[in-house]
Amino acid sequence: MLGSLRQDLRILLTAGLILAGLSFAIGYVTDTPLTIVNVQPTFLEERRLAPKTQHTKNRILKEYTFQRMVIIDSTRIAKPIIMRADITDNIYILDWADLRIKLFSPTGSLLNIFGEVKGSPLSRLLNPTGFSVGLNGELWVCDPPQRRIIQITPKGTVAQTLIPKSAVDRITVVGDTLITMAPPGAKFLFELYSLSGRFLKSFGEFIEDQPEYGIVLDGELVGDNQAQQFIYGGRYTGILAGYSLDGEQRFIARTIKTASLPKVLIIDGRKKVEPSSTIAILSMNIVDDRLYVLSGSSMRAVEKGQGQIVDVYNKFNGTYLFSFQLPVACRQAIIRSDRVYTLTESEVTVWRFEPKT
Repeated sequence: MLGSLRQDLRILLTAGLILAGLSFAIGYVTDTPLTIVNVQPTFLEERRLAPKTQHTKNRILKEYTFQRMVIIDSTRIAKPIIMRADITDNIYILDWADLRIKLFSPTGSLLNIFGEVKGSPLSRLLNPTGFSVGLNGELWVCDPPQRRIIQITPKGTVAQTLIPKSAVDRITVVGDTLITMAPPGAKFLFELYSLSGRFLKSFGEFIEDQPEYGIVLDGELVGDNQAQQFIYGGRYTGILAGYSLDGEQRFIARTIKTASLPKVLIIDGRKKVEPSSTIAILSMNIVDDRLYVLSGSSMRAVEKGQGQIVDVYNKFNGTYLFSFQLPVACRQAIIRSDRVYTLTESEVTVWRFEPKT
C-alpha cells in the first residue's frame, strides 16, 4: 500500500511540474515583471506651433430643441463606425459588421452599398479606416491592408485606385486636392496629392520625437471647399489646426476644454495612450463659417457614454463661440443648419433642431 501511495505521489508531482512548465510557457504564470515606461510628449519648440489659448475657459451653453425624425437601426446597420453626409443630406455609414459603406436618403431609405465585389476585386474593402465624400457623390476610401486609396463612383464601381507614398489612416478631399493623415509612427502627419494620385507634399510636425510618440496625434480631418482649406482636430491633444491646400498653416488653437498633452505608456515595447487621458475631439464638421466639434471626456467615459457636448468655433481662426448639448450621448455627430445626425454603437438618428425660444 505504501508503494502504491509513493507511486501516486510521484505521478501527482510529475503532473504538477508539467502543468507549471506549461503555465510559464503559455503566459499564465510569470516571474518577470512588465517593463512600463511613462513618457510625456512635448510640443516642438517653435513659435508657430504654440496653440492659441481660447479667450474663455468656460463653455457658453445655448439651448436648442430636438425632434427625432429618422432612425436607422440595427435591422439595417449592425455596427456603425463612421458617418458622413453629403451636400444633399444623404447619409453614408461604414458598417463594421460587413465592412461596407451604406448610403441612405435623408428619410432613411437605403440607396446603395459600396465595397461589394462588382467585377473587380479592388472594389472589395478589407479594413477601411476613413472615407470622404466628394462634391459629385464619389467616395474616396483609405484601406490600409490594401495600401491603396480607392475612388468609388456614385454607382458603386471603382473609378481608380491610388498607391500613396506613405501609409494612410484618415482622408479628406477638397476641390482637386486629396489630403491624407498618417497612422502613428510617421515623421509627417499629412500628405497632399492630386486627384490622379500625384504626390505633392509632406508636412505636419507637432511634437518632439514624433515618429516615437505620434500615437497621441490620432485625430480627425475635415475638408472645407468654400474656404479651400482643411482642419485637423487632435483627438487627445485638443488642438485645432487649419491649413491651406498648399500646406501652409492658417491657425492653430486649443479647444475650449483642453488638458496637457497625454502621456504615452510603453508596456514591454508596445505603446498606448494613457487610459485616463482626455478625449477632446470625437468628430468634426463644417457648416458655413462654423466648425462643429463633438467633444468627449476621459477615454473610459467615452467608451461608456461617448460625447454629448458640441463646441462651436470660427472655422477661419479656431476661436471658440459657444456650445450646446445633444439629446443623446454619441460617438459622432454631424451638424447641419436645421438638423443633427448622431451615431451611437447601434444606430444613426436624424434630429430636427432649432434654438430654444
